[in-house]
Amino acid sequence: RIIAAIHAGWRGAIGNIIEKTMKKMCEMDCKSIFAAIGPCVQKNSLVIESDVAKKIDRKYLSFSDSKIFFDMQFLILDKLMKCGAKTVSKINIDTFTNEDYFSYRRQHGMCGDQFSGIMIKE
Repeated sequence: RIIAAIHAGWRGAIGNIIEKTMKKMCEMDCKSIFAAIGPCVQKNSLVIESDVAKKIDRKYLSFSDSKIFFDMQFLILDKLMKCGAKTVSKINIDTFTNEDYFSYRRQHGMCGDQFSGIMIKE
């Protein structure tokens, strides 16, 4: 039995961190991968610049009032499913708008902590 945690901000999400981790799990003979996407900045709060948008498939973007919004949760979900996750659950908590969670974006680059845990239930 194998367990992994992947932390992906926007750079990791558009990079290959998800694919690399899933590949490694498959190399370790994982047959059924169940994934969960924890609290993260949601699409209505994740405004990106045009230079970042150029690196992202348009199906993960939306446009309004000269702003570009990135649905990172949808991108992560899509990547997990394409890499063979059997099921993916999501916790739809926006860390930008929910002040119970640390948000680098909301707190303008200040450092903070957030803790998540995973376990294998016997």
